[in-house]
Amino acid sequence: MTVLVFQWFIEISPASIQKINSIKETVDKLFSSQGGFLSLRLLNTSRKVLSENFYWLPDSTGNYTDLQKMLKADVKVETEKQVREN
Repeated sequence: MTVLVFQWFIEISPASIQKINSIKETVDKLFSSQGGFLSLRLLNTSRKVLSENFYWLPDSTGNYTDLQKMLKADVKVETEKQVREN
């Protein structure tokens, strides 16, 4: 389930700092029972993504509850050794 919690459109100069709002109370409430994922994106005025951060947050007891519910992944890895000549 995806929930858009907050969205702000604010223009500030590149070298400035501005506190917009705290999302802690809302995030704590949303993820208290099972934890969850939080995606934060910083966009420019053209709505191009400048920075994106993705977090896996624990439940209210500090456990990553849904981790135990995840299915086993079938991961395959291939590597190739490259030697750089100087």
